[in-house]
Amino acid sequence: MGDGREEQEREAGEEPSGAGGLWHGVRCGHAHLRAHRAFPREERYSLTDQMRRSSRSVCANLAEAWRKRRYEAAFLLKLNDAEAEATETQTWLEFAVKSGYLAPEAGRDLYQATI
Repeated sequence: MGDGREEQEREAGEEPSGAGGLWHGVRCGHAHLRAHRAFPREERYSLTDQMRRSSRSVCANLAEAWRKRRYEAAFLLKLNDAEAEATETQTWLEFAVKSGYLAPEAGRDLYQATI
């Protein structure tokens, strides 16, 4: 599991050393969750659910990749999965902006944060 340093850093609210973009992904996922609150009720279980799932999956795949970093093929596979989920999140953001559920500026900011 490791030497416990990452767990201590996490508890202290710090970014675990060497975890790359994982914590950026977590912050991005939280920003997506806040944006969903402004969506209409009829989208609560469709568009918002898809966005929540894909944005959370980015973080989960990055975490799995980090744990598998010793095995290059597994590491790269999880990074590819994270990239695919990030692309899906960006697609849902585009739908939200074009449907008028999300202001273009907010959509642009979230889209850029997903990169």
